[in-house]
Amino acid sequence: MKKTIASLLICLSLASGILAATIQSNKKSTESASKGKHRIEIKINGIKNAKLMLGYYFDSSKYVMDTVPINNEGVAVFKGDSLIYPGVYIAILPDMSNFDFLIDKDNQEFTVETSKDDLWGTLKFNNSKINSDFISYQKYMKEKQQQVVAIQQKGRENQANPEAQKQVSDDLKSIDREVRAKWAELRTKENGNLLALLVSLVEAPSMPDFNIPENEPKKDSILWSKRYLYQKEHYWDNINLSDPRLLRTPIFNSRLRNYFTNILIQSPDSLKPEVDKFLAKTTGNKDVYQYCVSYLLNYYNKSNIMSHDDVFLHIADKYYLSGKAPWATKDLLSKLAERADRIRPNLIGKAAPNLVLESETGEYLALDQVKSKFTVVYFFEPGCSHCQLETPKLYDLYNKTRNNGVQVYAIYTQYKKDEWTKYLTEKGYDWLNVWDSNNNSNFRTLYDITSTPTIYLLDKDKKIIAKRISVETLEKILSELNSKQ
Repeated sequence: MKKTIASLLICLSLASGILAATIQSNKKSTESASKGKHRIEIKINGIKNAKLMLGYYFDSSKYVMDTVPINNEGVAVFKGDSLIYPGVYIAILPDMSNFDFLIDKDNQEFTVETSKDDLWGTLKFNNSKINSDFISYQKYMKEKQQQVVAIQQKGRENQANPEAQKQVSDDLKSIDREVRAKWAELRTKENGNLLALLVSLVEAPSMPDFNIPENEPKKDSILWSKRYLYQKEHYWDNINLSDPRLLRTPIFNSRLRNYFTNILIQSPDSLKPEVDKFLAKTTGNKDVYQYCVSYLLNYYNKSNIMSHDDVFLHIADKYYLSGKAPWATKDLLSKLAERADRIRPNLIGKAAPNLVLESETGEYLALDQVKSKFTVVYFFEPGCSHCQLETPKLYDLYNKTRNNGVQVYAIYTQYKKDEWTKYLTEKGYDWLNVWDSNNNSNFRTLYDITSTPTIYLLDKDKKIIAKRISVETLEKILSELNSKQ
């Protein structure tokens, strides 16, 4: 595969720069959240004269915030003249074993005691009710999980027994009701503190029963639609998306990713308004807003779904290039604008940019004048090792499908005509062969060509069906499209 190095550097620096600025900004917030002081004394029985690290969660990673000595009595003290950014923190022992605990905004002076041989079993907190409740909650959830595992095992052992299967289903529903009741109790009892937030982050919407008449011919599709809409509208219930404590939990990132990956329909027309609705709920806190805008831009920039570059472009235009991302540097905005301009002309579903290029015989062939049910636009060069593998496969597919309305508009991307025409003569590729000897068409920008080979598939109206696909994927798409006609 041959790639344009400059274009690759733009993409790579863009992907790394988006979240890097956010992480650095939030690290500074962590170091000094607000005025006050913190003092967290941790005693670990069985360890002395060593080091203890204090870590925290951000995005999908863990970071070390501080390191202090463990004295001869097994005591380590984290202290300072400012409050720590509230969130879930990690005490990391010398052997890298660790335990989580909560630091909220209202009490950052407490003591912890545990034993290195049984961190969770002996963990105790003094002057930190929220952490004592956190331990009780985790023990409760562990007990319920063990009950679920036992019930599921009964189900596997009695798969042929309908009564036993019904009992398993009833028992699992009963536990689900108990756990949801516990969550509701904790949200009320903890009254908006960090534990209440964590409970809300792990709780999925409880799907109601939708009464649809049995004789309704579209019952399944109506039920799917109702469930989809309910899940989408209630996914963030009981969660304040402007709460900065979200950023210091190990749950928010995965819940955010799940929402945009698994809950929402993955078409740009569905995703773009949902992106805007979601981000509007984060504007109450600049750190959460910055993280979420950066995360979503980065997510859709790296997505493997072809149409997602439309969502990337939407976020780039509406939030970054319109001045709604004050954290973005001039360099990042410049690279982002360049990347957006390369994506804009070749979005899925849009009309492909017309090209009028010279054939090997000196005639000019316009892409939009190619009369075929499907047109494959193929960017290649003879010396590219990947092209040497893919071009013969594409030609085989062309020979199988040419009588079914498939044409190939093959663009030689280099400037050595003799090399090109000799190659065509040797290989006998008799599809539409063209080149741009003086780079007048600007095809590299119009089709975002940073590597070869690159394949686009167009419909009869020259709208883009797919892009940047392999020959194998092209064959599958053509087969699926033909089967529908």
